Amino acid sequence: MSFSYDIGDDGDDDFDFQSIESAIAASADFVGVSNSLRPKILESVRGRQRRSPWLRWTAGIFLSVAGACCIGTVSWLGIVNEGPSESRSIGPTTEQLHESATLRARQTGVSLDWALSEVIQRQRANVNPLSSDR
Repeated sequence: MSFSYDIGDDGDDDFDFQSIESAIAASADFVGVSNSLRPKILESVRGRQRRSPWLRWTAGIFLSVAGACCIGTVSWLGIVNEGPSESRSIGPTTEQLHESATLRARQTGVSLDWALSEVIQRQRANVNPLSSDR
């Protein structure tokens, strides 16, 4: 069955859209799905599911190793660029804080824990004077 419509160049506004719609509706039976389509799709999906666990496992191992390498590289570069840990210290050591607190406790007669608290507060104010409340 063939349909032929001639749309002229004469600018005719009386074009019959109803006949075109009925021709399209009548052609619905011309196109159909073959009986073998569903089994082909199911077989394709089953084949992918069989490969999927192996692929996921391999991809997981690869991504884990790649992530570990990236983290290791970044950590190593950070250590190399900053140098040894002694040179990274910006404040007094624990021993220096304890000595200052002991001296302060002897001079003022306050307890050692209170003197340590005062020494730490003074140290923080000296390191970042803008954050001082005084």
